[in-house]
Amino acid sequence: MRFARFAALGLLAVRLAALGAGPQAPAVSAVEKDADALFRASNWVEAAPAYESVVKAEPANGRAHYRLGYAYISLKQYEKAVAGFRGALQLNFAPMLGNYNLACALARLHRPDEAFAALHAAVLAGFTNLAQLQSDEDLVSLRGDARFAGLVTAIQRASRPCEFDPAYRQFDFWVGEWEVTPAGAPANAPRPQSRIEKILNGCVILENWMPPGGAGGKSFNSYNARTKKWEQFWVDGVGSVIHFTGEVRDGNMRYTTESTAPDGAKTLGKMTFFNLGPGRVRQLWEQSTDGGRTWSVAFDGAYHRKK
Repeated sequence: MRFARFAALGLLAVRLAALGAGPQAPAVSAVEKDADALFRASNWVEAAPAYESVVKAEPANGRAHYRLGYAYISLKQYEKAVAGFRGALQLNFAPMLGNYNLACALARLHRPDEAFAALHAAVLAGFTNLAQLQSDEDLVSLRGDARFAGLVTAIQRASRPCEFDPAYRQFDFWVGEWEVTPAGAPANAPRPQSRIEKILNGCVILENWMPPGGAGGKSFNSYNARTKKWEQFWVDGVGSVIHFTGEVRDGNMRYTTESTAPDGAKTLGKMTFFNLGPGRVRQLWEQSTDGGRTWSVAFDGAYHRKK
């Protein structure tokens, strides 16, 4: 898929610019400058021999090896492209893009074992562009291989680690569209609505609390891998801010918090989300002003999943 690969090369150009900004950056020869001009013009027929001259004169020039491989893969001369990319990789130049493009050339040569090895190396080096992997015409011959599905999973794990970490999935029972019935509410009273969604590649559970005719609120809920605790930051439409910490025990989320009033009085809070099975969750919010000796119910709501 030529456009996608060239777009990726644009990212490489940014990296090269950064590398070339320092005082120790090697000077670019006149021959390489001419080759670069041909490369920018996509004149692969002339760019390939130009870079051949560069790598012959400068065998340690990883950038020239890489661009030589790119010129040859653009000319569909895949054996020569393989040599160019491998030359760059031996010099540890652009391991992510080098391995990916090497895999494309190897796939065109029907050498799947080597192609998959190169793709796995690209993933280890940071390649996560799943859309490109699944649409690249150079990789068509690999898609029927069972190893391709494993590669897709490897990229998903690399790009969306929270989705694959069981610790981050403990609170998924709360995700969904809900109608909430507060305890003691009249049968004909309008019901609060709550939309709980996963955002940021599954690393955050976002609460959207929508009471009828009142100030709404939102909370960010996320597992903190450093502390091994869950955290919730609640903010509502009247400026209340509450920070909870907690954990999932016995399948239920148990948050706690502590606040201090201007006069120094402390209030303890505990908020439990009970997982009652498919389509049902109970949220119980309790407070104590006597250090936890007695508790009063601030909110008790039954969540029913919308159909």
